[in-house]
This record gives sequence, C-alpha cells and structure tokens, in this order.
Amino acid sequence: MFLTRARHVGGLLWLWDAAGCAAYDSTDGSLRFRVSIGQRLAPGVVATGTEYLIGGDQGTLLRLDHAGRIVRRSSVSRRITALHRAGPVEDPEVLLVVTRGTLLALRIGESGAVGE
Repeated sequence: MFLTRARHVGGLLWLWDAAGCAAYDSTDGSLRFRVSIGQRLAPGVVATGTEYLIGGDQGTLLRLDHAGRIVRRSSVSRRITALHRAGPVEDPEVLLVVTRGTLLALRIGESGAVGE
C-alpha cells in the first residue's frame, strides 16, 4: 500500500492511498474502517459532532457516521481537491471545499443539507 497523505482528525488517524482512505484508532492503532467509493478521495477530513466529512475528486461530498458508513452523498462541484474546517470553535459546522478554480464555504445543517 502506497500512502500519499495522513491526518489526525476526530481521534482517528486517516491515511489516504490510491484505493481510498483508512481510519485507525489513534490510541491502539486498530483499523476502524476503510472508505472506497470508486473515485480518488481528496485530502482532508472534517469532524463534526456526529459525523466525518470527506470529498471525492469527482465532486462528491460524503458524510460518514462514526462507524464509517456513508449516511449522505452530495454533489457540490465537478472536482473536490481538498476539505478544511473553516468555522471557529463556536461554529464548527462550516467547512471550506477547494475545487478546481473555486473556493466554496459550506454550512452543514442539522438536517444533513449542505448550503453555501
């Protein structure tokens, strides 16, 4: 497995490779889950209160529960190149989505909706 990037987010160590990404427990190193959706995943993960957000390079924003199951897919762009938390600690539900030639600021609603 060839690793291209790693991040520590939400108590998990996230490792990306050509097939997707894997989330490992940062305390004991055990594999918690893998994510593979048939497209390359963009670097970056954002932890919200109950979910993780990751993006695919074909414009798909994924919401994962804490077991790694996809609970919602949204199409936000033609290509997502990175995700970053944008909001301050008081407003953690805002994220930046870097796309090809565009920077989007999105708010994640309680209903699961994604809005600009």
